[in-house]
Amino acid sequence: MIYIFKMEYRRCLVYKSEVLFSVVSSAISILVQMALWKYLYRDNWARAEYMTAYVILSVILGIIYSNTIYYTITEKIANGNFALELLKPVDFLVLHYMRSLGNICGQISFRAVPISILFWPIISKNINIILVIKALPFIVAGHIFCTALFMWCGLISFVIVESWAIRRLTDNTISFLAGAVIPIAVFPDSLEKIVRALPFQYLYDYPIRIILGELTGYEIYMKGLISIVHGFLVMWVVVFVTFRLAIRNCTIQGG
Repeated sequence: MIYIFKMEYRRCLVYKSEVLFSVVSSAISILVQMALWKYLYRDNWARAEYMTAYVILSVILGIIYSNTIYYTITEKIANGNFALELLKPVDFLVLHYMRSLGNICGQISFRAVPISILFWPIISKNINIILVIKALPFIVAGHIFCTALFMWCGLISFVIVESWAIRRLTDNTISFLAGAVIPIAVFPDSLEKIVRALPFQYLYDYPIRIILGELTGYEIYMKGLISIVHGFLVMWVVVFVTFRLAIRNCTIQGG
């Protein structure tokens, strides 16, 4: 298992040009969003600084909530190699999670860290290391939730060959409802009430607001943490049920 993790991590070192371009593209995306929010809040400099830090943190969290596992699973299902992996002594889902985790850790090392260093003069004004540590449980739980969600999208390929549309819809829905692109506080009141009732807010909006010192209070913190943990537990149950049904279907059809 550790070997698989290391191989995927080292793969990020091999494709240095790809990593470089991904850092540049992320930096450009951040700069464009920064310019937009600074223009919208040109009369409120404090709010503009807050939104700038929000954008940078959102991009970094997006790297942690990667959908890599979707591609690793669908690739094996599409070419039929998943049958060979079922014969391995390692669980199919665990195997692909370790591959995904290795890739994510590589992306954090060679993409998220450079972005953080590049924009550190900006985000350091709004970030407290204690609050970052406080937000870590939400980030870890969010990573597990997104992993389960994209794993489920990948397993759908057993039934729907072109499952990329479902993955794309899921990706865009999460980005919108979680506040990855636009903070939930900016939403219209009616839409904000609906979004606040869903678990997606705990992926981006909640941890970022904790890091930026906007969310305080033990009760609010624990309520949010319990909600996201409950969300990923439900999602993992859905994943395991889907996987067992898919394997049973393949066994019946393939012998």
